[in-house]
Amino acid sequence: MAKKNERLLAKELFVNQGLTAKAIAQKGLAAEKTIGVWVKKYGWKKLRDAKQNSTDNRAERIGQVIETLTEQRLELFTAIAEAKKAKDNEQLAQLQKEAVGIDDAISKWNKALENLNKDNRISLSVYLEVMEDIFRNLQAYDTGLHLKTLDFQEEHLNTISMKL
Repeated sequence: MAKKNERLLAKELFVNQGLTAKAIAQKGLAAEKTIGVWVKKYGWKKLRDAKQNSTDNRAERIGQVIETLTEQRLELFTAIAEAKKAKDNEQLAQLQKEAVGIDDAISKWNKALENLNKDNRISLSVYLEVMEDIFRNLQAYDTGLHLKTLDFQEEHLNTISMKL
């Protein structure tokens, strides 16, 4: 049982926190070689990659890019106003050109974010199919626990059906 707990903690550190097998081994959970075996045997790398590339994570990274570009655009707005005030037409033209480039980039990143959100939505029927499979397997694993979750199941599926 102790080995299982070590493995579960190592999985958490590897998959969700992104630590390497070496870094986990340095924490004293298990030898680096053992952790490497677990990574391969249980598919932790694939799981970590999938989590890191989830729609939410990708959307968050795109949002950060948009935020950075927006900040740059706001700084240019101030610089453009100063160039107009100073009647520096050469500087003004350069700043306006930069602003157009940033505006274009923001537009493209927003479109990418919109497409990401649209393309990665699952249908209600697919969601229900997956959840029914989970609930069926829960019932086979532990009937008592399954019965205790019936209210949750109904409430959850009703909530999801309103969202999708």
